This record gives sequence, C-alpha cells and structure tokens, in this order.
Amino acid sequence: MKRKIYQKNNIIIRVVALAGSIESQNWDDICKYAMLLKNTSPLLFTGKRKVELPKDFIMLDTFFHFQSLAVVEAAESREMVSLNIEYEKLQQTCDNCHEKYKKKE
Repeated sequence: MKRKIYQKNNIIIRVVALAGSIESQNWDDICKYAMLLKNTSPLLFTGKRKVELPKDFIMLDTFFHFQSLAVVEAAESREMVSLNIEYEKLQQTCDNCHEKYKKKE
C-alpha cells in the first residue's frame, strides 16, 4: 500500500513540476519532467496485473505514455505553441482516464 501511495504522490509531484516548468519555459526541466512522467505507470496504482484490467484502461495508459513523449519532443523543438498543444493533449488523456476510472471521493 505504501508503494501505491508513493507512486501516486510521485506522479502528482511530476505533473506539478512539469506545469511549473512550462510556465517558466524551462526547456530542460520540461524535458526532464515529461520523461519522468513517461516512465511512470498509472497501471501501478491499480494493484492489478495488466491482463486483469479493462482494455480501455490499457489504451488510456498507452496514450499517457505517448503524450508524455510528445511533450518531450515538443520541448526539444522549443516551440511553445507545439508544446502547449501536446501538453493539453496530455492533460486531456489524464482527465479522460480519471473521469472513467478514478474512484469518486
């Protein structure tokens, strides 16, 4: 249970750090935090094996990783418009998954 909480807090910290880096246009940190997100797996929060999860959840997880990498690529190009578009897509991926799968508190 502690690992799940740590992972969840870790992803939140990375998302906040990424947003701050984008706001300050710190291109190196944008790349760093987006890559850290790409290497973070929302699957870990479930406590289940991949084969036990709905296919739609797996697809959303895949989109999350893909969009994180798209943010890295946009940051490497140092094009703010492109970066904002890719970051919005990343946020939408998170929102779509949370809307469908996050437990209501």
